[in-house]
Amino acid sequence: MNSDRQDTVFDRPLPGRPDVERMILGAALTDPGAFQQIADVLWAGDFSLEKHQRIFLRATEVHGRGEEVNYVSVATELEKRGQLASIDGLIKVNYFSRSRTTIFPFFLERA
Repeated sequence: MNSDRQDTVFDRPLPGRPDVERMILGAALTDPGAFQQIADVLWAGDFSLEKHQRIFLRATEVHGRGEEVNYVSVATELEKRGQLASIDGLIKVNYFSRSRTTIFPFFLERA
């Protein structure tokens, strides 16, 4: 995650946790209301992996147009920009959409 951003609870840089990032992205791709909640506390630079940043950026663009953020809309946006292969393709986007977890509500409460 972006070392310039400080964790408001622990006052230190946010750690890079790809597994947690996958869960957050999974929630964003499967829960219609989750993306806005996530975007209220995170931005693309908070993700440690470039492919996670790309997914979040494309989701932000989809959301900004007033469209629902989900597996299909984000995969379509990635494909339009020629970035689907750079995040390991449609299978990876589908993997994120299946990575939803119960840790997500805890993360939002902490943020």
